[in-house]
Amino acid sequence: MAPSEWMRGIERTFGLVLGRPLVSEEESGGSTTEATTTKTTTEPVTLAEKVLMTRLAEGTQGEESSLSYLLGCYERCLDEFRRIDGRRSSGSFAGVGGASSPSPAKRDKSPADTADAEEETNALEENLVQLNTLIVSYVGLLLTIPGMFPQTDEQENRGVLQLYDALMSNQIPQRFFVDFAGRFSGEETLAQIIVPVIKELGKSVVNVSPLGDFQKPLNLCTLLLSCKEVALACVRSEDWLPLDRLTTGRSIEYESLLGPFFKVSTLPDIFGNGKPSIRQLLRVPEERDVRAQQEVAVAVRTLRQSMKIVQQSLQELVLSLLRMGGEVREGILSWIARAIEDNAKGRAKMRIDLLKCATHGFFFNLSSVMLNLCGPFMDPLKGYGKAYDKVNVDFVFQGSRLQEAFKEDTRCAASLEEYNKWLGGREKVEGDGGGYPYHFICDCFFMTAKVMHLGFMKSVRDFLDNMKELSRHQHMLRRLQSTQAAWQSGPYRRQTEQQVQQLEAWISEHKEMHLCYECAIQEEGILHQALLYYKLVGSWLFRFVPEDGGGGNADPAASAMEVDAKPPEVFHMLPEFFVDDVAELLLFTARVAERQPRVLQDEDLEAFMTFLVVFTGKPDFVHNPYLRAKMVDVLHHWVPPPNVTHPLVSKMANLFEFHEIGKKSLVANLLKLYVDIEFTGSNTQFYDKFNIRHHIGEMLEYLWSIPVHRANWKALANEQADGFYLKFVNMLVNDAIYLLDEGMKKLPEVRETLEAMDNIDMWNSQPPQEQSEREQQLRQSEDILRQDLLLANVHIDLMEYTTREITKAFLLPEMVERIATMLNYFLRFLVGPERKQLKVRNPEKYGWDPRKMLSQIMKIYMHLAVADEKVEGGNFGSSVA
Repeated sequence: MAPSEWMRGIERTFGLVLGRPLVSEEESGGSTTEATTTKTTTEPVTLAEKVLMTRLAEGTQGEESSLSYLLGCYERCLDEFRRIDGRRSSGSFAGVGGASSPSPAKRDKSPADTADAEEETNALEENLVQLNTLIVSYVGLLLTIPGMFPQTDEQENRGVLQLYDALMSNQIPQRFFVDFAGRFSGEETLAQIIVPVIKELGKSVVNVSPLGDFQKPLNLCTLLLSCKEVALACVRSEDWLPLDRLTTGRSIEYESLLGPFFKVSTLPDIFGNGKPSIRQLLRVPEERDVRAQQEVAVAVRTLRQSMKIVQQSLQELVLSLLRMGGEVREGILSWIARAIEDNAKGRAKMRIDLLKCATHGFFFNLSSVMLNLCGPFMDPLKGYGKAYDKVNVDFVFQGSRLQEAFKEDTRCAASLEEYNKWLGGREKVEGDGGGYPYHFICDCFFMTAKVMHLGFMKSVRDFLDNMKELSRHQHMLRRLQSTQAAWQSGPYRRQTEQQVQQLEAWISEHKEMHLCYECAIQEEGILHQALLYYKLVGSWLFRFVPEDGGGGNADPAASAMEVDAKPPEVFHMLPEFFVDDVAELLLFTARVAERQPRVLQDEDLEAFMTFLVVFTGKPDFVHNPYLRAKMVDVLHHWVPPPNVTHPLVSKMANLFEFHEIGKKSLVANLLKLYVDIEFTGSNTQFYDKFNIRHHIGEMLEYLWSIPVHRANWKALANEQADGFYLKFVNMLVNDAIYLLDEGMKKLPEVRETLEAMDNIDMWNSQPPQEQSEREQQLRQSEDILRQDLLLANVHIDLMEYTTREITKAFLLPEMVERIATMLNYFLRFLVGPERKQLKVRNPEKYGWDPRKMLSQIMKIYMHLAVADEKVEGGNFGSSVA
């Protein structure tokens, strides 16, 4: 290899013109010509190292730091490789120093000359490889050995973070870290340099909102960790999971290496969402300000796009680490497990401690990552069977990565004492050779279930709670504003004005918070992924439903048809959230679909319909009646509204009319829950049962209009007339009596107060405090009246339309007297002297229609009287007389 070619390569790489000081006179034969033309016996790389050390010894030159200089050398060294590739592709092997195309003389070279030239080029390439390694080595030396080369105080203080500065200023070629990691693989130097850089990247995003520059640090982190040697050094580092610093669930966001990157989100946090502020972008406009509303809609779309970028980057990062296998894969799975374990208790609470638990944003992004990991086995055509074979329920109970995460969860059908006793009697699960017993799919399935429970679903529940509180405060504000004329002239004017201002400020803040939630949890992409995952969960739960009294692994539809099927004991011990989260997501998406029909329009809901119908009627599987009532709430939202034309409406109608399990079991299960909800064990059970039965009543009215459901209902009523159906009728009558009686008692109270308010002179003669108290009492009475009559109407409706065709249970000896007494009691109120007390201004405001009520009661009389004539020994006529 001609020295001139190598020297010119060094000159270009180091950006220098080399002269005599680098070559002794003995080496150059006493010649005074420059080293670039001198034949040298010095080893090529040794000479290059001398050149490099001499340059670095000079320290910073101008604005170029020593690190910048070395990175420039690295880039120029890559240029030399590209020169060689160019020569080879053009068929010339003149070497690095040759012209861009061979001269005529060179074209006539013999094959031997060409072979020599190629050999020389190969030798030059080998030297360049060593030169590349040399440059990378000196980067490591410069950053880890302070004082080895002159640097400014600022550069010395920055230390290894000079590499971070170079990254952020785009000075580092993408391939550099591959070579750097290869050079220092297995050495402490790699972690000493890379870990602080990744930590600094994390710090740069920890207080950045989705509107800020989060993308560059996140992409750079992904780039660094895409190199296996770098990833391995990181997972071995104490900073990967610094156990001594992970004192709370929130600590993982700030103390672990990956934590800060998962924090970027639109979801509200006690310390805000970072800068720039997204709250200012989401300022809720006045309802009439169309332009401002359009701007907010654009802002929501912008924020959702930013969140997609965050989540896709995190998905790519985690997937890359998992694919590396071995210690790296264990490292990322351990990191996820630790995030779950440290937050399992705190974030599962109804009200979480925001100072001690990881943020909604962190767990929402982690939920997105976990859903992505489950993607390959969520495909209904390809993945379900694959998942079923690998998902081992023992993961929940012992020997898994999550040692504590499931311990304090409420069980489907067991108390904590029963669970602990059962768990103590189980055999220990062991893997092959005593190793870890669970497959990766099993890890993903259960870890996703827990992450979704603590993350996505927790955000959904908080969003719904915020909606309720927002509605309550808006109602309070409207009431104060509607009575402004009264309190403005009263003694409490100043306090009331202050209360109005506080309410307006609270409402404004929580409307912005509401939009922050909407940006994240109502995005159609993640809702689709969540629905796919929970469809898999629901189908997996059905594998515990025995078929014909046999074991599990049955077809879900066939298993569900077994009315008397009893769950295995292990199902009792499952955390209740496996069932609850499926129902909660379906309820949430049903509400979202009212404004965004596409959320459900293209989803396959058959499996979910099976889930809802079956578990609604299986208290042996799901003890919690409120959870079963939530399933009814989902079905209630799915009932297609009348006189509305939309593909989703048609989809829902078909679901109720043609779903096989629904046709057979839905009415029976609704009636069963109507009875079961009488006793819930809650201190609010008396009031809760009316609201739940109201939804059931409206559902039953819709199903009565579908012939197949009506036929099944009639068959059940006849078969169980003196058994279960009699219980149902008894409770139906009890509710109707109580609700109508309460409503009719409230009507005179409301009327009296309204008439008093109409007499302005007498009303104003009362002390202001007494006026205020009576107005407040009126509002409470109106609310109670409206609620009682709403619920009573559903019960009377149900009796009116069912007694056309179902009368057997109503006319049994033990029931007929009560029915007659009830009908006579309300008839007397509606047509007797007491009817004048039931008149009230604007009765439609309270849902009070006495004419309709009278008509319905008379129809019930007629239906039962006609049926009683066909009953041998019937005594309905004598009972009402």
